[in-house]
Amino acid sequence: DIKFDKFYRIWISNYQVVELIKFNDSIYEGNLINSVTRISKKKKDEKVIQVIKIPVKMVNKLILELKSKNIEVLRDSYEFENYPKGFDGKSYTFEIGINDKKVIYSYWEPESFKDLNIDDLKSVQQILKSINNEFNLWNYFIKFRDRLPKGIYRYGGVNIEVLN
Repeated sequence: DIKFDKFYRIWISNYQVVELIKFNDSIYEGNLINSVTRISKKKKDEKVIQVIKIPVKMVNKLILELKSKNIEVLRDSYEFENYPKGFDGKSYTFEIGINDKKVIYSYWEPESFKDLNIDDLKSVQQILKSINNEFNLWNYFIKFRDRLPKGIYRYGGVNIEVLN
């Protein structure tokens, strides 16, 4: 069992995860994980995964920045009556672990609702902006997707066929 002080995992739909871990005051680790499901007619579907290490200094900076944007204390979007519910588009799931406690909350399409007056939503938008200021999540995913070998793949409700 590996002990840690805290971890933040931010799941983007079902195809990307930002993982930031603080083991103690001097040991940090982070990964950006891209994944798709390769669809096969002959055998079982399989996950294709890319893991990109996030530099330690960036992990430390992001943990401090995201904590200052209240990532550890936000409420789930379902707790707000006026927060829209949807199925298409991106959903973000935040998994926060501090010592032995774990909290999970989610937001559907948070970047689309700039006019909603919900403080927690504004924090989520700032968190996503902070991460994308360090590395553009969508660009990393597109680069991964565009290098896939020939085949049929699924991610986030999208099916694609790679022909090359």
